[in-house]
Amino acid sequence: MSHAPLDTSTWDGEDAVILPLRPAAPDTCSARFAIDLLGSFELQDRTTLVTLPAAAQRLVALLAIERRPLTRAHVAGFLWPDKTDTRATANLRSTLWRLNNCVDSLVECDGGHLAITEDVAVDIDLLVLDHQPAADAPLLSTTTAAMLAHPPTNAELLADWDDDWVAVERERIRQQTLRALENAALELRELGFYSEAIEAGTTAVRLAPLRESAHRSVIEVHLAEGNYAEAVRQYDAFRALLFDAFGVEPSPNLTELFQHLTVDKQGRR
Repeated sequence: MSHAPLDTSTWDGEDAVILPLRPAAPDTCSARFAIDLLGSFELQDRTTLVTLPAAAQRLVALLAIERRPLTRAHVAGFLWPDKTDTRATANLRSTLWRLNNCVDSLVECDGGHLAITEDVAVDIDLLVLDHQPAADAPLLSTTTAAMLAHPPTNAELLADWDDDWVAVERERIRQQTLRALENAALELRELGFYSEAIEAGTTAVRLAPLRESAHRSVIEVHLAEGNYAEAVRQYDAFRALLFDAFGVEPSPNLTELFQHLTVDKQGRR
């Protein structure tokens, strides 16, 4: 997120920590393959971008989301629900052949099961809300370190796909992305890294402009930093946006944050 090193010289914790400029996301540096599913599908084999046929992309995406062995029958029925079992099985065989011609060792075949290789980093894996300390930034959770290293530019899973099975997963992944960003903003705010906390919160706001908890994460950073005018500006912007969209006011919990601030001329706060 930030392109300047964090200044921890004035941090008053018991054991101050210098966070790396871009903390390494867990399990991504040594993996042979990297798969991006947020936004558009992308596959890299080390540093080489690999182009796959559409059917192979869907097979890889399904296995990357599941991250567990699936029976061939299950995969075939999932990807070709409108085909007979025989036709779906034939499609799966053809897709595996095409995939292996493009890239080897990405999908493991074990008897009647298929699974994505363990030697892969998938962007959505970074969204698991994990409170274990990051190895290279021990005061941060691994999820927050991942948000710093790889800030998401899109919260939509495979945004340009209209498959029914993708739609089922899309909202779950979207919520995980936004919660991970808000959690990162909270952790960074508590450590006093306000600039990075603001970036995490505003990224959540950009991805979900009508999400109150995203705006709240930004407001709380401004208040913690003593920037009351910025907090009010963020609150007023969200309030106007929410009223224009739905004709409603922010929740009482959010409004309570401003009870100690100056009442506006209309006396609405």
